[in-house]
Order: sequence, then structure tokens, then C-alpha cells
Amino acid sequence: AIKRPKLPTTMNVQIDPNCNLKCGSCRNEIQWSKPANPIAEKILNRLIEDYQDFDQPVWFQCDGTGDIFASTAYLNFFKSDNLPKCFQFNLTTNGNLVTKNLDVLEKIKDQIKKIMSIVFEVDVNSIEDDSTPGTIENWDSIRHMNLIVSIEEEFNLRFTDDEITDLLSFKLVESIVSKKINN
Repeated sequence: AIKRPKLPTTMNVQIDPNCNLKCGSCRNEIQWSKPANPIAEKILNRLIEDYQDFDQPVWFQCDGTGDIFASTAYLNFFKSDNLPKCFQFNLTTNGNLVTKNLDVLEKIKDQIKKIMSIVFEVDVNSIEDDSTPGTIENWDSIRHMNLIVSIEEEFNLRFTDDEITDLLSFKLVESIVSKKINN
């Protein structure tokens, strides 16, 4: 059998120079094109393939060369249904395109809602920002721990004891998970 080398658990990926601004600190002109950068897309798709069944957290910093939300290759990557669960992202953006790409950021929210609906045996559409043990009948201590374990497994992260006791609303769960993913 072929022995594969161990994959890195920290990556700083700078593969697409697309950006929507011309900041004096990094470039003299806007460098942007609508079509996906084929080299960047090939690299990102290969990372999806290689890390699909990886069992360790992988810190994925991108981009540093341009704004990730100006890159069609990155947008396709983030919208992929096959993103490895091990990836924990730290995204570099100038912020101007964040509101145009809220669907990428909404993916985390949707994943948490789906987990909560399974754990608490409720319709996913019934989970609101203000959902708590007081508004979800099946949210008891045992299912709370099932929620914690399920989220830790889905996002490949660990909660502290204090966080576990604080995660008593959908909004708090979303907030803490988002912070952990983006740090």
C-alpha cells in the first residue's frame, strides 16, 4: 500500500490575487476578474478532496493576496456542499463584500439549526434566534449534552466547561461557534 504523507493542520492559503480595492499598502490598481482563477480553483478542489475524511482540526487562513469575497474560486469553495468538516476558517477580507456574501456566513447558522432540529426532534423552521430551553420543550440536560457533542463533531471544535453551561439559546450557540471558527 502507498503511504501518504501526513497532511498539514495549519494552512495559510494565498492563491488568488483578486481584490475589489486598490489599497496603497498592497497594490496600485484594482486586480479583479469575474471568471474563477483556474489554478486557485484546482488547488481548492484538491484540498476538499484530500481533507474529506481528515480527523483533526485544520486551521485554514485565507487569503492575504486579495479579498476572498472578490474571488470566484473562493466563493465556489465556500459554497461547496463537500467542504471538509475539519476546516476551521480565519478569513481575511476588507469587509466591503461581506454583506453581498451573507449566504456563505449563513451556512454556519443553517448547520446549527439542522443539528438542533435533529437533537431536539423539532422542525428546523421552528428554531429562531431566541430559541431556548424555555421555548423548545425537548431541550433538557441530556439533549443539551447531545447538542454540545453534535456541534463539536460537526465543526471539529471543543467547548470549555463555561461555554457548555452558557449555550442556552440558539443565538449564543451561533455566536460562540462563529467566534471559534473565525479565530
